[in-house]
Amino acid sequence: MSNMKDSVNYRFAHQSEAGMIKNFLSVNNMHINDIDENIGNFILAEIDNKLIGTIGLEVYGDYGLVRSLAVDEQFRNNGIARELYFKILALSLQHGIKQLYLFTLSAEIFFAKLGFEKVDRNSVPFVMDKYLDLCHETATCMSKFIFNEAMLITKDIMQLKTNFRGYSMWSVSLDRTTLTYYDIGPNCYFDWHNHKSEQITHILEGELYFELGNRTICVKKGEVIAIPSNVFHAAFTKDSAVKAIDAWSPVMIR
Repeated sequence: MSNMKDSVNYRFAHQSEAGMIKNFLSVNNMHINDIDENIGNFILAEIDNKLIGTIGLEVYGDYGLVRSLAVDEQFRNNGIARELYFKILALSLQHGIKQLYLFTLSAEIFFAKLGFEKVDRNSVPFVMDKYLDLCHETATCMSKFIFNEAMLITKDIMQLKTNFRGYSMWSVSLDRTTLTYYDIGPNCYFDWHNHKSEQITHILEGELYFELGNRTICVKKGEVIAIPSNVFHAAFTKDSAVKAIDAWSPVMIR
C-alpha cells in the first residue's frame, strides 16, 4: 500500500484533457456536465502517466462544490480518494471558500468520515440551483464548513496565477487571516490605496519600494514592513524582480 501511494503523481488537469477526463468519469458512472468550464480546478491522480483518479471543484463565492471524485476500481482502497479530497480541500482555501457541498449516490460513509454532514438539498445556496437539475434526485446532499481544521497545502497545489499588472501570486485564507506569495516583475507599480486589513510584508528576494506619505522606503531581502489598517501607500519595483510574502488580517478581499 505505501509503495503504491508513493508512486502516485497528483497534478492539475490541462484544458486539452477534458475529453480524457469525461471518458474516465463515464466509465466510473459519474456526471460529466460542465467539465470544460471547470477544468482548471480538476486534480488528477496518475501512476506511470496513466489516469487513475480525479476530483474537481466548482467555485461559487464563499461556497464550493466538490465533484467528480472517482478512482479506478483497480486502485481503490489505497488512500488515493482521501489524498485527492485533501488536495481539493487545500485548493478551496486558496479560493477563499468557507463551506463545501457535494452530492453522492454511493460515498456517503466515506465523506461522513471526512466531516461532511447530510443537509437538505433545498438548503444549497441558490447559485448552485443549476446543479440540482442535473443531479439524480436520490443523491445525498452533504456539506462541511472548512475553517475548523488544520490543513497541509502541498507544493503541487500552490498555483501561481499571473495578474495583468505584471505579477504572479498564490493566496491562502482562513476565517480571519490571509497569506499571499508574490512574484513581481521589474518596473511594476501598485498605485496608491488603503485597506482595512493590516499588512505585514516579508521580502524573500530583491527590493520592494513603498511610498508612505512624503517618504519612500526600500525594503530589502530579509526585511519586513508592517502597515497598519487604512494607511495609504503605494509600492513599486525597479530594475529587478521581487519575491515577497504578505500576511493580512482580517482576510484581504480581492
